[in-house]
Amino acid sequence: MSRIILSGYYGMQNTGDDAFSAVTSWGVKKYLNATKVLIHSSLIPEFKNSQSVQPIYVKKTRFKGENKLRFYYNLLRSKSIVFGGGSIFHSSDILKKQIVLLRLSGKGPHAALGVSIGPFRDSKAEKVCADLLKRLSFVGLRDMSSFDIARSIAPEVRSEKTFDLAVMLPRAEGYSIESFSKGVQRRGIGVALCNYERYIGGDIMREEVRKKKMVEMLRQLDPEENEEIIFIDFNGHDYFGDREIHSEIIAEMGDHIRVRHIPYSPNPMEVLRMISGLRAIIAMRLHAAVFGYISQTPTIMLSYHPKCTDWANEIEMPQGNIFDSYDFDIHQVKARIKQAVSGVSDEATVSPLEAEKLGMKNWLWLNE
Repeated sequence: MSRIILSGYYGMQNTGDDAFSAVTSWGVKKYLNATKVLIHSSLIPEFKNSQSVQPIYVKKTRFKGENKLRFYYNLLRSKSIVFGGGSIFHSSDILKKQIVLLRLSGKGPHAALGVSIGPFRDSKAEKVCADLLKRLSFVGLRDMSSFDIARSIAPEVRSEKTFDLAVMLPRAEGYSIESFSKGVQRRGIGVALCNYERYIGGDIMREEVRKKKMVEMLRQLDPEENEEIIFIDFNGHDYFGDREIHSEIIAEMGDHIRVRHIPYSPNPMEVLRMISGLRAIIAMRLHAAVFGYISQTPTIMLSYHPKCTDWANEIEMPQGNIFDSYDFDIHQVKARIKQAVSGVSDEATVSPLEAEKLGMKNWLWLNE
């Protein structure tokens, strides 16, 4: 039996990470011939054949230290560790824990697929990251800046520029990326925001400014043109989630335009379908922008982190659709929305089909 453990920010009620777990589970079964897949989490999102994937942890333990015991038991019996998707290689404490996974598991192959590296959060992180990469058989980087870092700190490791794993979600769920959203009746403007500064010890007043600007901008939208505003929670965590900021904006918007608030869904394909039915989406959450791209929904990105601009660069998003999440001009954003709903919005240069082919490079190394 080939037991493989998937490691990432799984089970945090985040739609982007849910997509990663769905795609990585599909990939290790198809290409690594995994007969048992375990996720480093206590929660499994809803995706095709998710019932065949098991969480390592339990939500309600029967005795003290049960989850720790479950962790080591499964780790020692596993063949491979696969780090699937996301910005997971950045701080020395997390990187050291990831090295422990590799030390205690089987002979592999071990891999990191569709990940990004950095920005490093402390002075030791780069050195520890190099140590981790040297323990992997393959490293697939989702953006060019991460690829450059990997080649710089661990040139002997087999690393390749691949793509964000989320672009593989339709294929993992049994759909063609070219056709799954064709013929869908589009309606409304999606909004997927998040608070950020409070979680990194930043200036919380930036969150207030962002919120006020969003309220002012959304109040100015023409209800005849835009039909309704649909707020989509991409993170359902009680503390880190999006419900608070979306609820606060809705409370201040008034009733001149119809508003809906969609709570977090544990089914990432359901969220992707929802976004494919929008006329446009304002995305601060990175994977709201990724889902907009996959479904060819015009996307206005509010960038709050280098990973956002790295993504925009990878798909060659039109520069006029990218705004700083704090220092944006509401009139310029409004103008982009107007373009989108009128059907004249610019598209990314890299097509979703091209992106899917690059995403497949996260798996094709196994056949070489």
